[in-house]
Amino acid sequence: MWVTGNTKFDARRASSLAFEGPHSDLRASIGETEPLLIAGSTHEGEEEFLLAALQKLRADSPMLRLVLAPRYIERAGRLLSLAREWGFSARLRSQGPLPPKPPTDVVVLDTIGELGQAYRLATLVFVGGSFTARGGQNILEPAAAGKPVLFGPNMENFADSVQVLMGRGGIQVKDAEQLERVLHELLAKPELIAELGSMAQAAVTTARGASERDVDHLVKLLKAGGRDA
Repeated sequence: MWVTGNTKFDARRASSLAFEGPHSDLRASIGETEPLLIAGSTHEGEEEFLLAALQKLRADSPMLRLVLAPRYIERAGRLLSLAREWGFSARLRSQGPLPPKPPTDVVVLDTIGELGQAYRLATLVFVGGSFTARGGQNILEPAAAGKPVLFGPNMENFADSVQVLMGRGGIQVKDAEQLERVLHELLAKPELIAELGSMAQAAVTTARGASERDVDHLVKLLKAGGRDA
């Protein structure tokens, strides 16, 4: 028996993904104006405080936009309506490229398999499931894309990922008020955002290697078995 590490750190690098094929219009559907907050894998109840934060943060960051990527895309229609109820212009990613003006406030990512690529367009990332009983969602993917990652207090299912990223580009907040405060502080310091993103990416890179070690052990065992036969 060998303990080789955690293979989920070996997910392919977001930076190696290209905006091509069926995802070629993703950039146009989300938009490129900065700053952009992407909230990934959100669950019921989390979007309301993100929209509330967007409303308040725009006092000092009027160009701030939000992408909501619900964990279950069947909630996309409800989130579109919710964003509009808050007074924001909102659009589904599946509707195609955004109109050039005015910038759309909120985009709801209602497609499958594009969140990892979308993270590359973010300025900041919040990962959901962390303010609910879900126990968190994957915080390594945005970190691998070189983005600072914020998440709530409930990360029981991803404790090892938290351990890798805490103090290295990962920021855990206790409630919605602290989330808003940290976002406000970061948006005022673009150089700090870049530094934290680099730290997050480096932390994930350092933790990689378990898959390769697994293969090395398997190859050695197979070769040994062949000699015995």
